[in-house]
Amino acid sequence: MVSRFATTSAVAVSLALLATAPAHAVVAFDSSAAGALQAMRELNLMVFNDYSSSGQEVEGKTFIGGNANSNANWGIGNGSQGGAVSSRPTLTVVGNANLGGQLNNGSNGGSGNVGTPAGVTVGGNLSNLNMNAQNATLKVGGSASNVNGSSGSTIQVGGATSGNFNLNGATLSANLGPSFTQPLVNSLTAERSALIAGFTALSSQLAAYEWEGNPNTITQGGQGAIFNVADSSNGYALFTINAADVGNQIAFNLVGPVQPIVINVLGTGTIDWNANAVTGTINPRDLNPWIIWNFVEATAINFNRQFHGSVLAVNAALNITQVLEGSVIGKSATQSAEIHLGTYAGGNILMEPIPEPASWAMMIAGFGLVGATMRRRRVIRSVVAAA
Repeated sequence: MVSRFATTSAVAVSLALLATAPAHAVVAFDSSAAGALQAMRELNLMVFNDYSSSGQEVEGKTFIGGNANSNANWGIGNGSQGGAVSSRPTLTVVGNANLGGQLNNGSNGGSGNVGTPAGVTVGGNLSNLNMNAQNATLKVGGSASNVNGSSGSTIQVGGATSGNFNLNGATLSANLGPSFTQPLVNSLTAERSALIAGFTALSSQLAAYEWEGNPNTITQGGQGAIFNVADSSNGYALFTINAADVGNQIAFNLVGPVQPIVINVLGTGTIDWNANAVTGTINPRDLNPWIIWNFVEATAINFNRQFHGSVLAVNAALNITQVLEGSVIGKSATQSAEIHLGTYAGGNILMEPIPEPASWAMMIAGFGLVGATMRRRRVIRSVVAAA
């Protein structure tokens, strides 16, 4: 007879083969990348470290991981393109914030408003903010000065208030102390770390994508690259291009429906983006929520032309001198032009690791061993019963 132990051993061997088989991943999968992809849908701008701007605006939501020195206007909104609805504040600054601009609550692509409701959260000290949006929330871990409140709004300050502080119908709670400040700072610091880890993993995963027989091609037109997006069953298009080969003009030709487009841009050091986007078979503005430009290696990017699609540049200092339309992620940023909505709105483009053919063969052999053992056991039982 075949013992129960033999059958169990066969199962164990099969599972061991499954567990120890060298699973080669097409990409280096990291589950935190999925969270970053969702954050890209929600955030119009995310900067890991410090940020500065002069007299500009961010239409959607913003997360600044360091200090912010800016007189931009936040949450202006856009009537035709928006972002995913989320409970994030309109503006989050982990460090100190000197904000000469105002908080708004504009249209989220014609469906509701950017803020739900509008809000600003600052981990450190805050100076100079005009809360133009009503029924908003302001949370400040440190001190706050020179704030204009708004009707129905709530203001909470861990430290003292000073300067020109006008409530204008807002409710103020100040000097809340460490019991308010420390949890706030801890939460923001943890969120910053999670976002940095997630976006870094997302960039690495997209950069590792390979597609045998990729039907998506790049041709060179008279002045630059033309991206030919095939109608494929993968659910997304994939391109890789050297920054030096982009040229001064880009266009997109689509065959089939609009789908997420991943473009890995190679090139180390500083990239000067001088490419104008022109209409191929589709207006480039219609692709704002669908493209992720993954700047894999760049340490600095100068955006000298209007840019369509999301920027994923986890190692780069961004110099924004022309309008960007889409989600923007960078190591740091200096902004002297507007950042518009049209945040990433595509579906899931992340892939789990898959085993190599040799691994599949080992797994099949293991399960075959189990099957053969079970069949032999049934035969022996039949002979015994007949005797």
